[in-house]
Parts: sequence; C-alpha cells; structure tokens
Amino acid sequence: MTTIPGPAARPSGRIVAGVLAVAAALTFLAPAAARAAEPIANTGQPGFVSDMRVGSTVTALPGEWTPEPTAFDYEWYLDDSPVATGETYTLAADDVDRGLMLKVTAHLDGYEDTVAWSEPAAVLAGVQDGFTTAISGRMVVGSTVTATVPSEGTVSVRWLRDGARFSGGTAASYVVRPADAGHTLSVVVTRALPGFTTATATATASTRVLNVFEAAPKPTVSGRVRAGSTLTAVTDGAKPSDAKRTYQWFRDGVAIAGATKRTLALKNVDAGKTFSVTVTYAKSGYAKVTRSSATTKAAAARPKVAAKNGYYRVGKDFQPGTYYRTGSSVCEWYRLSGKDIDVAKNVRGNNGGLGRVYLQVKATDTWIHVSGCGGWTRFDGTGAQRTSIGGNGTYAVGADIKPGTYTSDTVSGFSLYGIRLDWCFVGVESRPLGTDSSAVDFWIAESGPIEVKARSGQFLTVWGCGTLTRTA
Repeated sequence: MTTIPGPAARPSGRIVAGVLAVAAALTFLAPAAARAAEPIANTGQPGFVSDMRVGSTVTALPGEWTPEPTAFDYEWYLDDSPVATGETYTLAADDVDRGLMLKVTAHLDGYEDTVAWSEPAAVLAGVQDGFTTAISGRMVVGSTVTATVPSEGTVSVRWLRDGARFSGGTAASYVVRPADAGHTLSVVVTRALPGFTTATATATASTRVLNVFEAAPKPTVSGRVRAGSTLTAVTDGAKPSDAKRTYQWFRDGVAIAGATKRTLALKNVDAGKTFSVTVTYAKSGYAKVTRSSATTKAAAARPKVAAKNGYYRVGKDFQPGTYYRTGSSVCEWYRLSGKDIDVAKNVRGNNGGLGRVYLQVKATDTWIHVSGCGGWTRFDGTGAQRTSIGGNGTYAVGADIKPGTYTSDTVSGFSLYGIRLDWCFVGVESRPLGTDSSAVDFWIAESGPIEVKARSGQFLTVWGCGTLTRTA
C-alpha cells in the first residue's frame, strides 16, 4: 500500500491555480467583518492509502489541521478533472497512467472553509487473477488436441514443439502433424484485460506424439467354421510390416477367455455359435490400432462317424480317441482285435447303454463293432458343465457335468430290451474302455434317497435314478 503525503504547500495545476485566483478576488471584495474570519491551518498535507493498481480502493487521508476540523469533504481528480467524491475511490481500467489527486475541504464553525491538495500519484495497471490451461485429446498424428482458454479478455494461444515455436499453432485447437511425431507438445495461453497486466498459463502434454500406421487392415477369418476345425486370423498388409499383433477371439460377441492367439480351435460346445476376432497393431513410437473382423456364420457340429451298424476299421473309419453318441435306443459296442464279435479272444472291451454312451478307441484296437448307436461324435473334453442329471446315460465328469455330490429322493427305473426294471443303476469308469480294469464301481438301488459321488475325469453312468441334483 502507498501513502501519498506532501508539504503543506498546494500542488500546481491549472484548476488549482484558477481556484486560488478566484478565492483571492472574493477575499478582496468581501466585507471587513467577513475577512476577519481566519482559515483553518493545514499543517500536514492530505494523502491517500493504496497500492495504486486498477481494481484496488484508494482511501483518503485528510492530513493535519489546526485547529481540528469537525468535518471534511473529499473530491478525487484525475489529470485535473474531477471524477468522484467521498472518502474512497476505486481505480478503474481507464485510470491507468493518469495522475490521481485528492482535494480536501475542511470545515469548522467560526472558521473559513479551507482547501488542501494531495500530491498526484500515477495509477498502475492491475494484476490479473491467475488462470490455468490444460490439453485434451490424443497425442497422435492426425488427431485434434485442444487447450482450455479463459472466457474473458483477449486471448492468444501459442503451441510449442519441445518448447520451441513453429509455423502456425496459434488457435485453441490444433491438428497434430507428422512433424510432431516423437516430440512433446505444450501450449502457452495469454490473456489481456483492459487496465491489467497480461497473465499467462502453460500446459505440457504427458506423452510424446505417436505416429500412425500407414496401413492397419481389418483381419479376415479363414478355416472351416465347424467344431473340430481351426480358425485363423489373417492380417496381411500392415505398414510398417513389422508391427506386433495381438489377438482376441469372440464367441457370439463375447470375448473368449484365453483365446489370444492367431488361431482358434473350435470345440463341440461351439456348434451353433458365431465367431469374430480383433487384432491390435503395435509398434514403438506408433499409436496402437485395433481392428475387428466380420462375424462368421454359425459353426456346424462336428461330423459323426460310424452311423450304421457293423464293423469299422480303426485308423481308417474310426480314429483312435474318445467318442460319444446320443439317443434313446439301446447302443452296444465292441473293441476288437479281429473282425468277429463271436470269437471271445477278439473282444478287448465291450459296453453300451441308454441315452448318452461313451467309447474310447485305442490305437492298438483293430476293429470296432457298433449296433443301435446311430453315429459317434469325437469327444474333445468340452461339455455343458451341468449341475443336474435328468436323463439316462453316461456323463463325462468335468465336461458334461460338474464334479461333486449328486442326490435324488426317488428311483424312477428304466427299460432295457423291453424289460422294465424298477432300479437305479450307477456305474463309474476311469475310462470308457468296457474292461474290468477300467471299472471303478457299479451298484443298484431299489429305492431312494440316492447319493452319487462324481469325480473329475471319471465317466458316470446313471439309469433310472430320477433327477440327480448337485448338492456339494
């Protein structure tokens, strides 16, 4: 804050000189009795308190007087022109670089009103309140980035590349150029307000500018869309060609957990589903780009083998592996070393059943004989992962059903070759080979409740056991 004092002598100025001349003339013309009134003596020149910047308030100091006046009048002047009255005055933008003076008139009964002036003081530009700016948008060649700017005043913008100016870049929004790749952009925003000094704010991007791929084609999907086949993502034509590619496959529009390779093997559970793939291109100094393929048609089911009754050659008609069939008729199968099921020494394994039936063909088998089975599907370890068993059949634990304890309150019974059996039959195999060595447990219950333990990797056969529900 500044206090404007001064000597008791009046300040110079055209208005002040004129006022004094008129006062002298009036004194000469006044009656003797009036001239006898003495003026109040100004022993300390008036002044004011302020930092003298636009926006601040100036407060009058009346000075020292003898005797002490009972009242004061204040009038403010700028460059000899009156602008306001009162004890305070707020400096405006138009006041910059002009001289401010205070006129004080002192009043006291029995004394002549007396005028005193302060020294003039120059009005300074005000100091703006600070503001901030920020950069929004992707730092990628071809993208538009924007600096936030104040809504008031005259605003100018200057974009910088690694702290240096370049041609253009003087608007709030800026389209990132190829020359910016690998560099850091920043922005300087300046605001001018009348009567105030200019204010500046800066912001710097958090990342360097990334280049863009010249070509990042959408992937296409090749391969037969069928369970048991493999789909492949084709991404030819990327530029730069050494871009790293990462993949994500989707089933019916939902990302498949762990399916992040270029290829996708379709399983039995994929039948009837559609597929697509996204590829993300990445390279140091370049912005990542993700592209999506078109969606495939619905996947066909895996083709069945050995649909008719009879003998099938292993390695030709039946490849080694595990198979299942579905249906309601009684299905029976034989694993053979020779092409005759009536020769006991040829039989390496034999089984069958109702509903879903499993068969494991070994590479050492020579022939397979099937009857009433209606075709076999290659088992690939996938299934519906159900928590209840509502029909007769054999179930792969961990694929068709979840491992755990299954219970039923009733025995529903079943029919086999036209014979009605009011039993619940439970069989457990380690593998569906139809041998004594693969059998884990077999038992029959004539009434409920039924409790069955299903362990992962086993094959559980249930006939006539009602609806078994997983309880643990």
